[in-house]
Amino acid sequence: MKYRAVLVFAVAVAGCKAKHDAAPIAQGSAASPEATSVRPSQQPLPQLPPLELPAEPKRAEKAELGHVLFFDPRLSANNDRACYSCHRNEDGTGGHDPIAIGSGDKKQTRHAPALWNTAYFKGAWYWDGRATTLEDNAKAAWAGGNMGVGADNLDRKAAELAAIPGYKKLFDAAGFAEPKADQIAQALAAYERTLVCTNTAYDRFAAGDKTALTAQQQRGLDTSLGKGQCLICHAPPYFST
Repeated sequence: MKYRAVLVFAVAVAGCKAKHDAAPIAQGSAASPEATSVRPSQQPLPQLPPLELPAEPKRAEKAELGHVLFFDPRLSANNDRACYSCHRNEDGTGGHDPIAIGSGDKKQTRHAPALWNTAYFKGAWYWDGRATTLEDNAKAAWAGGNMGVGADNLDRKAAELAAIPGYKKLFDAAGFAEPKADQIAQALAAYERTLVCTNTAYDRFAAGDKTALTAQQQRGLDTSLGKGQCLICHAPPYFST
């Protein structure tokens, strides 16, 4: 029953559709709902803060270019994989396969994580935190096994993409007269920062709408924040690892 309750809660935090540091939980929430006077779901819950991004010239135009690039398999070495191949809307922007599949159908070493709310993250991307910016993350995935282009070939690939009919207008609008690898990474990161999910049933519940979650979903939240200890890896309000 516990696992069913957690599954019900997982449904409650899903629900955003793409165009494609959390506050700590009170110490008492680690106990089971029966052992506490107030159930974890009824305590004050962390909410997503307002998203604040630094000023960036032509952010919208860069995001539009990044949106197109994100879905284009010609970004990869073999013209066979897009960013979207590992981050599909229908899979919650996370990997469909247990282990990511890269260009040339090469199996990678890790699962592709979801991209929701990456605009909130600071200082560490990838499962091991090796990328310090979202731009670095995009560039590494493009050069590495996911897209297979290779670090030494990124500028050449950028020029190749910019020469494709239809792209020139987008590159010019973004202020990229001579496209380079870093500019592709900027565009992809700008698009990924638009993937913000702030109106799930959990968000509404945490903000005070106690009808946003069903009684069964609230029991799932109790389990997640309490005896299930899901919050150790999936702390609200982000629920990411």
